Amino acid sequence: MATVEQLQLRPMTRQAGGAKFGAVRGVKISETILLLFVALSLFQNIISLVVFNFAPPLSLPVVALKDLLLLLGIVYLAGKNYLKSRLDRLQIFYIFFLALLFALWIAEGATDLTAFRAVAAPVILVLFGFLCGPYIRIDYVVKKILVMFSVVVALALIERFVLYDERESFWRWVRLSDYILFKDPYKTIDQIRGVVGVTPANFYTSDFRGFDGMTSFRPRRLITLTMMDALLFAHGFVFVCVYQLSKARWFRFLFSSVVMVLTLAKGGLLALYLASGLVLAKKSKSRTIVRLMQLAMLLSVMAWIGASFSLVKSASMVKHVNGLTSGVTSLVSDPLGQGIGSGGNRAARKLLAQGDSVEGEELGNESFVGSAMVQIGIFTVIIFGHLTLIGWRLYKSSDVAHEAAGAALLGTILAAMLSESAISYTGTGFLIIIAGAMYSQYRCQLSPN
Repeated sequence: MATVEQLQLRPMTRQAGGAKFGAVRGVKISETILLLFVALSLFQNIISLVVFNFAPPLSLPVVALKDLLLLLGIVYLAGKNYLKSRLDRLQIFYIFFLALLFALWIAEGATDLTAFRAVAAPVILVLFGFLCGPYIRIDYVVKKILVMFSVVVALALIERFVLYDERESFWRWVRLSDYILFKDPYKTIDQIRGVVGVTPANFYTSDFRGFDGMTSFRPRRLITLTMMDALLFAHGFVFVCVYQLSKARWFRFLFSSVVMVLTLAKGGLLALYLASGLVLAKKSKSRTIVRLMQLAMLLSVMAWIGASFSLVKSASMVKHVNGLTSGVTSLVSDPLGQGIGSGGNRAARKLLAQGDSVEGEELGNESFVGSAMVQIGIFTVIIFGHLTLIGWRLYKSSDVAHEAAGAALLGTILAAMLSESAISYTGTGFLIIIAGAMYSQYRCQLSPN
């Protein structure tokens, strides 16, 4: 049997997929489910907003379509793999893992479905990737995803440089604030630049003041017209940037990086910095230089975080770090967690709405890993430990798509320690799925029999 070091990951071709893993029909169904999920993730919000302006109650089912599609996809593929004796131990483990989280949520009263789907997101997404891995052509799927992101970027630039004005007239016209409060009553609309109740707070940033030449105001991010969330877009866009770098498409990488900078999303920029550094490190022919560059990237990231926290004392960075440390503290005191729905920004908003007080980031808010530790304790370590292993093994591949996905996943895991938006269905959901699919193919090559 080939060792991990000897094995070179190879993307499954259509012929190989059909011959070894099933009929072309299975390939098409699995790829269609995956690509529909990505399309809904990137375009559901603008569709839902349009529907809201004509029939508000129907706007919520639009957002739920991708969740339903994902659930049906898991059930379909799990059944298909079971009937064809392809349900391996890893798939079974994650199915039981998801069932365990669901049982915990039920035992705690099943009061907040949104909290459950958020904390279970990494498990659900990577499980779907494992299940669909034998039936999809990675290169084909990645190309389609890149096309969809090209459309999203084009519309984002139109929103920022054509539709935008300081009164946020466009978003006022489409009733964005009414829609957001209708969808999530626990969210709050901040007063920004004198525009009251028009856009959510994350349209602007507390950092980078003066970046747009207006030092007295919070700079405006590049907001995607379709997703309406610069943070979620930035985290998902990391893979697009890193893929261009892996392919040595320097102009596309530069353009994509400029788009990323315009989002002013620190989590996305941090993930891109680490992922890009890892990819560049591999381009050296000297193993010693590769190792030194990889170590330098990790050390520089830690130094940047430390400097932002202790020297510059960035208010937002302090919050993000406190969210992670609060999660670790909670893990020590409650190894099994305090219950699903007990951590994160949503839990904090609910407590504040009920008139209770929340001290700083005690609920792990501002950190996905921190908030997950508060809720499900040691299970968070298991999930992210395995995701890190998946990312590292893909990154070591000689295939550019696998390398890019692995590096982007490692960068995303780092960002998830300091950002609650780093892991989501609409942002990095597709990345976790394709990483799971790639890893599934990798394991098939390790154990061909």
